[in-house]
Amino acid sequence: AEPASAEPGGSYVDAAAPDAVEVAPGVSGQSIGADSWSEPESDLHQPLGIQGRIVGRCHTGAVTIPPDSRPVDSVWPQAQWPPPHELVGDHVRLRQFAPADAPELFAALDHDACWAHVAGRPHSAQQYAETLSQAPAAGRWPWVVRVDGTVVGTTSFLDVSLPDARLEIGWTAYSPSVWGTTVNPECKLLLMGWAFDHDFGRVQLKTDIRNLRSQRAISKLGATYEGVLRRYQRRADGTMRDTVFFSVTAEEWPSVRERLTRRLAGV
Repeated sequence: AEPASAEPGGSYVDAAAPDAVEVAPGVSGQSIGADSWSEPESDLHQPLGIQGRIVGRCHTGAVTIPPDSRPVDSVWPQAQWPPPHELVGDHVRLRQFAPADAPELFAALDHDACWAHVAGRPHSAQQYAETLSQAPAAGRWPWVVRVDGTVVGTTSFLDVSLPDARLEIGWTAYSPSVWGTTVNPECKLLLMGWAFDHDFGRVQLKTDIRNLRSQRAISKLGATYEGVLRRYQRRADGTMRDTVFFSVTAEEWPSVRERLTRRLAGV
């Protein structure tokens, strides 16, 4: 999950479908019916095309979905793995977790606000060291974030699929002292930069629907809002959360990179 420290636009409803269900902001697409929906026979087997179209209706209206974003695609190269031990920016240094980092990291994140929307709060530095040491075996690669040598948080690569050339950045938590600073955008610039430079085509980010601060932070990065998966995972308190998904694709990365670079430069 994205951090409590980490900034979805408005909703879009297809004008051609007056009662359409809300989907990703700013996306125009075809509509498919839901709840006893029917398909118009005249164009049932026609290609959807980049502009999209209505392919079904139901008594509640039409469900709008985005069109194929790459109607003419090409073979994508194999993603490269593993990442380096360290990534260095102008303000932050990311190093893959080592057990010796646990005491500093535990202290930096020992705030209720850091764990308000993130499960798995550790009870001790030793427990944290054990959890993060075992994380790669479970498909998560944690980084320790430092500013001027001081540990200020952690973030991770996870849900890595080399055949599909995609991964997720998550399990991000920062000390409240660096919320709203250059730390989060530069961490994302370094991590996404490495991923796209090594032939990943998609970087995914997700957060609790109740974590509005995180949603604003992710949106501010330039990531695209994709929607909500309902009852997606369990919270630390045992309740079930709806999870908001964002992503950046290889096609979007140049503009997102420029946006982050200008933001870090104060432009």
